[in-house]
Amino acid sequence: YCAGNLAPCPDGEVYNVFHRECGDIVPMLTENPVLHPPVVNDDATQVTFTCEVKYDDTDGTANFEVSFLFDNEYFPDVSKKILTAGKRRATMDAAHLGLFQLHPSRPSIWLSKMGKDVSCQVRSYWEFSPTVKSDWRQSNTYWAGIQAD
Repeated sequence: YCAGNLAPCPDGEVYNVFHRECGDIVPMLTENPVLHPPVVNDDATQVTFTCEVKYDDTDGTANFEVSFLFDNEYFPDVSKKILTAGKRRATMDAAHLGLFQLHPSRPSIWLSKMGKDVSCQVRSYWEFSPTVKSDWRQSNTYWAGIQAD
């Protein structure tokens, strides 16, 4: 409901005290995110994947939770990213694709994800109501591996 003598908000909308009007319960994502091909940095020491959130509104109170998936599975060793204040791109270091083991006799810190389809997923929420989130939207995929002809 809107406060005071104003009419209640329409179904699916809530009163946003920061915008002082009725609006969507969460920022509405109308397009899937885009996973861009990997990029090698200028000194060739790092390869990164970028997940772009397709949200045109410039409202700085729209936040996004981004996670990277491998064959549609989330691995906790690849931390989720939170985009705030108008940011629309999250990156993942491709080092997460390879096996991370300090010594062959020691347990691995994370397993290899080579040969899997990499994608990202995004859900949105308002800065001042972080517990109310949209459904996940998933990106295109990019196969990460080595292929011999």
